[in-house]
Amino acid sequence: MMSNEPLKVIEAYTYFWKDYEFNDLTWNQSYAEGKATISEIIGHLLNWDQYLISNVVRAVKEGKGIEFPDFDSHNKLGMNM
Repeated sequence: MMSNEPLKVIEAYTYFWKDYEFNDLTWNQSYAEGKATISEIIGHLLNWDQYLISNVVRAVKEGKGIEFPDFDSHNKLGMNM
């Protein structure tokens, strides 16, 4: 029997950033010269987290194979969130 612990961890962190407030300056500032902005990084992570939670975790739970979308196209979606 599979442990429910991984699902509990995922559920605990699903809305981790929901109530965190960024101001315009920090949100659109890159963490280093020539690097992505904080909003781009979080959009990228959020996009993948949503995909993993809604598709991959469900597929694993149902015993199906794991399929990932085209990485470049999916990453571009995250950059526009």
